[in-house]
Amino acid sequence: MFVTLALTKHFLPPGMIRRPLCHVVPQGLESASSVVSARIHAGRCGFLGIKAPRNTLRSSPSGTATIAALAGAGALLKQYRRVFGLAAVHRAIGWRRPAARAATTTTTVEARTAETSQPFVRLCFAADENFRPLRDQFVSSIVDSNVELDLCESYVQDMGANPDRAAGGKAVYLFKIQHMLDMLETIDPGDFLIYSDVDVQFFGEILPCVREGIAGRDACFQCEFVDTGVNIGFMAVRRTEASFTFWKEVHHIVSRDGGLDQRVVNNLLHTEFADNLGMRWGRFPTSVWASSQALTGPPPEGVIVHHANWVYRDKPTYSSEVSGANGACNPSAKRAQLQELRRLVLAGDIDGQKTLASGLAADGFLSKYQSRYFGAERSGPAWTVLPEGHVGRPGSPRSRWKQPKPT
Repeated sequence: MFVTLALTKHFLPPGMIRRPLCHVVPQGLESASSVVSARIHAGRCGFLGIKAPRNTLRSSPSGTATIAALAGAGALLKQYRRVFGLAAVHRAIGWRRPAARAATTTTTVEARTAETSQPFVRLCFAADENFRPLRDQFVSSIVDSNVELDLCESYVQDMGANPDRAAGGKAVYLFKIQHMLDMLETIDPGDFLIYSDVDVQFFGEILPCVREGIAGRDACFQCEFVDTGVNIGFMAVRRTEASFTFWKEVHHIVSRDGGLDQRVVNNLLHTEFADNLGMRWGRFPTSVWASSQALTGPPPEGVIVHHANWVYRDKPTYSSEVSGANGACNPSAKRAQLQELRRLVLAGDIDGQKTLASGLAADGFLSKYQSRYFGAERSGPAWTVLPEGHVGRPGSPRSRWKQPKPT
C-alpha cells in the first residue's frame, strides 16, 4: 500500500522513536504485526510516500499510532529539507527519480489500449481529523484486493474547512485538487487513478466498473443526477496532457474566484473547453450511486458505491446559515446515512431503501439545488454539450463566468 501524508500542520508526537529517516515505528509497537518499518520517499511535491500494509490504515489503536508517527516523520523530513536541501534528503534515504517519470505527459487515450497492462490502481483520498469517522468507515468498506488496489491517503490535522460552505469551502477544494494533481504525477503516462471523497462506502469490488467506465476516456465521473451533471466525489482520472490541463484550469478558477469546485468542473465539461482539449469523459452507471440521485428513486439492485453527498439539512447548502450541527465540518449526518443504507442493503431490505430515498427526495432543498445548479434556474454559460431543449442547457447571462481559453 502507498500512503501519502501532507507535510503541513503535522506535529512530532511524544514518544516517537528517533531512528534513521527511512525507518519509523511508534514506541511500544515494535512487535505489533500490523506495524512495519516504513521506507519513506521524499517527493518533489512536498508529500511523503510510505509503504505499509493495508491494516495499518484500519480503525485501530496501532493504525492511529502509526499514522501519528509517520506524520512526525514528515515533520522531521521537512525540517531536514529546510536545513540541508531536497537533494540531501534524497541522498539520506537513497531515493532516485525513476526514469519512467521523466517521460512527457503528452500520452493520449489511444496510447493505452490494454487496461490490463496497468498492474494496480491507486485509490486516492484526503481527510482531516474532523472527518476521521468517515475516513475509517470508508477504508473499512473496501472490498477490492490490495494486490490490485493501492490506497493513497493525504491526511492533515485540519484542512481549514469552512462550516458554512458546501463541501468545506475554498481551502478544501484546492487541497483536494492539488492532491489529485500530485498523485497523477506519481503514475505512468496513460495509467489512471481513482479519486474519492471519504463520505463514500463500497458494497462490492469497484475495479471492474471503474475499468469499464474509464476505458477510452480521460475521465469518468459519478452522476450527480441521473439525467445530467457530474459529481467529483468519486471519479477515475487518466494521466494525459488533457487531464493535467483541465485540472490545472479548475485549480486556477477556484483559486481566483473561490467558486464551488464541482460547479467549475461541470461548466468546463459541458461547454466547449473540455472538447477543445480533446478530453474524453463520461459518467458511471447508477450502480455508483449518490444520494442526490434519490430524486429519481432508490439505489439500483447491485449497487456498488454509495456516496452520501446529500443529507437532510434545515438550511440549504448554498445558505450562509448552516453552521453548527448541520455544517460542513460535522460528519454525523453523513455517517448516519452511510450506516443506515449499509444496514438496509446487507439485509436486502428493498422497501427500507425506497423509504430512505423517498425521505431524501422529499427534501425541498434537493430539488431546489438541482434547479439552481443543473436545471432551469442555473446561472452560467450555456452547456452546449447537452441536447437542444434540455432544461439545463441555456444557463443565464447574469453569471460572471468567463470561458477560459485552452493553452
